[in-house]
Amino acid sequence: MFTNITLSEFVEINPKVTIPKGKEVAFVEMGDITPGRRYAASNSLRKFTGGGSKFLAGDILFARITPCLENGKIAQYKAPQGTIAFGSI
Repeated sequence: MFTNITLSEFVEINPKVTIPKGKEVAFVEMGDITPGRRYAASNSLRKFTGGGSKFLAGDILFARITPCLENGKIAQYKAPQGTIAFGSI
């Protein structure tokens, strides 16, 4: 028998991730996500200026613009546990 179960009972949607301005952390850009590949990793470090999406290792990254989403730009951020990052995703 089915019950009313919501997705939020299994996953945390839009978890709060804090990065202090000026801190240098991993940066993931749209080009780091390859359609059809399960994982994405950071290829660079950048100082956080307050813009971009913030996320943690293991989070699922979705493209925010339609052409990239349609091209399969979805991946899990692969990094050591607890790694904080941000990106143009």
